[in-house]
Amino acid sequence: MTARDDGFGTVHPTSWWHRLDDGRLQCDLCPRDCRLHEGQRGLCFVRARRGDAMVLTTYGRSSGFCIDPIEKKPLNHFYQGSRVFSFGMGKPRAALERINVALELITRGGVPYFRGICLLMAAEIHACCGRLNEARDFVGQVAETVADTGSAMLVWFAHLMTARIAQTQGDWSAALAALSAGLGLGREHGYRHFYFWPRETLSNLFCVALEHGIEPECVTELIAWNKMPAPRSGLARIAWPWPVKVFALGELRIEIDGNPLAFVGKVQKAPLNLFKLLIALGGHAVAEHVLEEALWPDSEGDAGKQALATTLNRLRKLIGPEVITRHGGVLSINADVVWCNAQALLALIAAQPADRVAALSAIERLYRGPFLSADEHRWALPLRDSIEKAVVAALLHAARHDVDAGHHDEAFALCSRGIEIDSLCEPFYEIAMRSLDATGRNAEAVRFYRQCQHELSARLRVAPS
Repeated sequence: MTARDDGFGTVHPTSWWHRLDDGRLQCDLCPRDCRLHEGQRGLCFVRARRGDAMVLTTYGRSSGFCIDPIEKKPLNHFYQGSRVFSFGMGKPRAALERINVALELITRGGVPYFRGICLLMAAEIHACCGRLNEARDFVGQVAETVADTGSAMLVWFAHLMTARIAQTQGDWSAALAALSAGLGLGREHGYRHFYFWPRETLSNLFCVALEHGIEPECVTELIAWNKMPAPRSGLARIAWPWPVKVFALGELRIEIDGNPLAFVGKVQKAPLNLFKLLIALGGHAVAEHVLEEALWPDSEGDAGKQALATTLNRLRKLIGPEVITRHGGVLSINADVVWCNAQALLALIAAQPADRVAALSAIERLYRGPFLSADEHRWALPLRDSIEKAVVAALLHAARHDVDAGHHDEAFALCSRGIEIDSLCEPFYEIAMRSLDATGRNAEAVRFYRQCQHELSARLRVAPS
């Protein structure tokens, strides 16, 4: 049998099925054991009966691609620390065309609960295709099913879907109200499973909940239980409950599952120095010989390699075996497990989020001092300098924007913060004095000029321009 096109598009022959005595075909691929008449699909909506054979209806079509850690796959000790290419089958547009057929079949079957699930699935498919009004209509129909079944789970799903649609439409008041109601109901009943929900959709909803303090303990538990991936970018990554959080701006602080890293006995300096060096060098694909030369410059022969292997083993025991990956002579910090405020700050500044006020607030929250302020290692200096320059540039740009827009108090506050970071940045003094002069605070403006004059004279032996 070869691939062919029928009413459901191109199909492809498959295996793992057998014929029953009553003429139906039973799929043997999963524990559901779907028994199908001609033209029926299995519950997976991927396998179907065509004539006297089981076929694949999504063969060769993919809806998404990603690079995953090999550890996410059901494989035992297989190329540990490597990455694997994953893809999902199906197309939202194709699903949109067929969801009405599925609804008709399920309604004809007379099981209200599954009709409710199918209505919510239809809402998600329409939302994925940008048809938000249609999605809202499908959610509205779930109320009839709830009246027939009394299912609190359907109410839970309906609240979350309402929040998802409202968020996409920019109706934050409705989104937060629905999210609060849904997560509260889920916590009350102990719901954890999400069936058809795309993981990216759930991640976005969970981020909104965390940012607004909605059921934070419940959301954190749901993220851990469902092993939800963190958002790829944006402000939401800051609030995400990462397994490991590293605060490297100021003195180093590490949290494991929300708890400060505790040491039994003396502090393990060598493993922590390795970890700090990895962060300072970007945390991705750092060559082992670079680490050896920086940490053990006087080692001879294989002593550096042996020291690195021993120290890496100690580091993994200290903060977790999955935190550092090693493959092909390079080490990387696992970005799916570890969040570092230093890297997060640089990524946030580079991304230039549309919500300028929220971004500035996040920058000020993240920057708590120079990178590894207590360390005097030379390898910490380049990143320390880069971060300081990036923060100063971001604050200066925002201050100029505010003073030009007539927001003098905001501009003055940004300049004061900027001077705390870099007291030699003359433009901060200039903008601060302009803001003070515009608000009639001339004496303070004079004081700022004298402060600028003193700093430049004492440290650079120059006068203000």
